[in-house]
Amino acid sequence: MIEMLAAVVEPLTAGLLVTVLASLIAALFYPLFYRLSPAVGPESRALLIWLYGLLPVLVASLSVLMLLQPALAAAFMPSHCHGANCAAHRPEFGLSSPAGIGLIGLTAVVLAVALALAQRNLLQNHRRLLLLRHLSRRGLGRHWRLVDSERPLAWCAGILRPQVYISRGLLATLNGEQLQAVLLHEQAHLQRRDNLRAALLQWATVFWPPRARRRLWRDLRQATEAACDQVAAAGADRADLVASAIARLSQAEPTGAAAPTARAGRDCDTDALLQRLEKLRSPQQAGAVAVGSWLMISLLAASQVVGLSVAAHTAIEWITL
Repeated sequence: MIEMLAAVVEPLTAGLLVTVLASLIAALFYPLFYRLSPAVGPESRALLIWLYGLLPVLVASLSVLMLLQPALAAAFMPSHCHGANCAAHRPEFGLSSPAGIGLIGLTAVVLAVALALAQRNLLQNHRRLLLLRHLSRRGLGRHWRLVDSERPLAWCAGILRPQVYISRGLLATLNGEQLQAVLLHEQAHLQRRDNLRAALLQWATVFWPPRARRRLWRDLRQATEAACDQVAAAGADRADLVASAIARLSQAEPTGAAAPTARAGRDCDTDALLQRLEKLRSPQQAGAVAVGSWLMISLLAASQVVGLSVAAHTAIEWITL
């Protein structure tokens, strides 16, 4: 029974420990990472930022794999013995010690809270989507629905089966070409699965320091909106049309909305709006490759998988034995 409990507790505890440490390291190096890709286009930048945010979870998964397969970590693990056993081994977890019991309890509490929050978020999102569907009706397009609101709104809702919603106020505010540009923008969000990406990133960055997490989300939102702007501009074959829709909505929305999406409008200030319009007028080359960013992601991942798996092994044995 104890062996079965240890087989479950060890990877969970190690995974939690490594995720926290990897999150702090990722947050520390994020400003440098962001500066390494100044010339890359918004599509690539959004992907890079998203992958960087997922890095702690990837590192934790690979580190736990190394801990469960001692042969993989034998070359990096400092040699030490437990009694007569000096061979490569999984971490020895002292389940009967007060520290071991406390660590198990802490891990159980964190996981229980995480599961409860995840369930609550899923239920809230499901209720919002049901309410949206009840208050809207299908429009002329297959993937958009019309909401009876006087505010000029457009957004993409849903995680697994996203759908575009627009308001009557939007129809009254924009002309036909501008409306088409907005729909192209929202279709880009739908096709890119941006809501699913955001949901995954929300949990992957849960242990980031709040300030660094807010900056990551701000940068990701700006890059994502710019990427969808470029898709809309390419679809409409007129970047100025997308820019005019953004400008028109920023004037019509009293809160200073700066984008075809209500979400982006709330998050953008005047400077962000000007930067977004400038990116539309002077799009960066899609072929630009952020070699420094990819190299940093690879080096951080490799070094943390090795270093944090050793640290987790050592910490678990030091704390619980």
